[in-house]
Amino acid sequence: METQNNCGIAGDDYRAGRFCNAKHKENHLEKETPRSSSEIPANASGSHTEFNPGDVIMSSFPWTYTILPELMEKLCYRCLKSLPILLSTAEFDLSLTCPTCNVPVYCSEKCRTEDWMEPVGDEVSIAPHSHLKMPVEITGSASSCLIGRHQQECNALLQASYDRKAALDLPVDFFLMMGAIKKLGRKEPADRFGQCIPPTTRTFDSLLCHSEEFALSEDRMLYVDLLKEKLQPCLSAAEMPNDREFLRIFGCLQINCFGIRSPFLIGVGEGLYLGPSVIDHSCEKNAVFLFQGTQILIKAIAPIASLSEARISYTELFVPMGVRNRRFKNGYYFECSCRLCCDEKLFADFYPMKCATSTCTAAIPLDQRSLLNCLDCNHPAASEESLAAARLFVRRYLEGIEEMDDRIKLPEWDMPDIVADFRNVERRAEKILHPTNLLLGMILDRHARLVGSLGDNEKAFDYFRKSLPAFRIFFKPFDTKLAVQILMTGLSAYLAGAYREACAFLREASEKLIISDGAGRPLVDASLILLGVSSVENSTQPVVDLKFTFLAKTLLSLLTNIRIERLSHIYEQQVQVLLASS
Repeated sequence: METQNNCGIAGDDYRAGRFCNAKHKENHLEKETPRSSSEIPANASGSHTEFNPGDVIMSSFPWTYTILPELMEKLCYRCLKSLPILLSTAEFDLSLTCPTCNVPVYCSEKCRTEDWMEPVGDEVSIAPHSHLKMPVEITGSASSCLIGRHQQECNALLQASYDRKAALDLPVDFFLMMGAIKKLGRKEPADRFGQCIPPTTRTFDSLLCHSEEFALSEDRMLYVDLLKEKLQPCLSAAEMPNDREFLRIFGCLQINCFGIRSPFLIGVGEGLYLGPSVIDHSCEKNAVFLFQGTQILIKAIAPIASLSEARISYTELFVPMGVRNRRFKNGYYFECSCRLCCDEKLFADFYPMKCATSTCTAAIPLDQRSLLNCLDCNHPAASEESLAAARLFVRRYLEGIEEMDDRIKLPEWDMPDIVADFRNVERRAEKILHPTNLLLGMILDRHARLVGSLGDNEKAFDYFRKSLPAFRIFFKPFDTKLAVQILMTGLSAYLAGAYREACAFLREASEKLIISDGAGRPLVDASLILLGVSSVENSTQPVVDLKFTFLAKTLLSLLTNIRIERLSHIYEQQVQVLLASS
């Protein structure tokens, strides 16, 4: 499973989509407003479709999960939402902690209480455990309350003398491993009742672990030894698994965990979801996974005949086939057999070059077919030299795009210098690559994010708009990545004062996000609010409301995510407050 960056959704109800599995319609779940038939593509084959775009395929709470340790003083330890901010200091409120170990910080008394003892059913008074200090008097009966996540950890952290400062430096897998070891020690290898819909028979023992392959990796085994060293003081001799079992547990978590993200696509934690972990990978995904708090939703973005045919993507898709397959082999120990990984012609179609005839707008595939006459203008489409140059350029920069991203994130690199470098690469790319080439789209996207972070909204809008043809070709119509790219285009248009264009892009983004993200979600709400404002300002003398300008600017900063790591969770709170007041 993927453990880094992608998307967010769900809640106590199913506002984010319809749960339409006929076997589970008896569950009384709130549904969003029905969509018109024009919004949902028909199944071209005419075969039975159980899930349509926007339908919830599966929802689940985690079997075990953890906050990213570096966010312990920014997010609630239980629900992973931003901690309250003190008006007097503009700092996060760290006052609500576990009084016993002082490691986790909570956003509310409710979260602190339920992290110690999870209520299940009617509440009656229950006495605290005599050997542990309870943060508050817990309500619930022995049959209606279950041991909470932090109750399992608290004594272990005290035993090892790990305070919050030490916890901030622990590897993220420390808390995942402790949670898994504690649960398995209590003979809890399965989900608790109601955690996964539809119910799953999968247990921790059902998971692939690839421990034999892990044992052959020197780097991984050094990391395993580090985890053992950190966990040893926390666990009794009876609790500590032997080396073989420790590696099995570690492997199961590494292979099957999901990266948990906020509704604004910011990474906040990692979790193991037993039911959703059964869903296989395909680079031609037909579903996406999304979060609200710790709950995951798997949503269809294309017609799917049954749950067994649902596919999500474990990695970014724009990198070359060879790079993707190396990731799959090294990270997940499998080889992808989808068309994108096996069909060189398909790769050539997604990364086309321009026709040699300057007046021709045809996309020429990046393979030997380009040496034939162009089907549009009937002139030679490319020479062997130009094909070789285009192929070299594409493969070089596709394999280097992540290195370029890393450079953007590092503060020691001067931003104007990076922008100038991107502009040079972009000029070269635009000379040889077709506008629908995904590499050109990625370069334009990065350039837009960079100039937008420097306040040049007009250029950001221009580059975002020029990136869209490639994104539209590569991603499915309801893929969250395409919807967010269109949203960023609309936000930059709004900030540039191009209200007519902002209306068009914000309308399209909201329509797609209602399917892939869900009605009532922050990205949808922000799109609709700014769409309404843009419509008014487009039809009358513009009177720019600074509140909406701030909303657009803050949301765009979150989505572009250029050097805002320390501020991202404050930005999220600001957007939520603005949405609530609008």
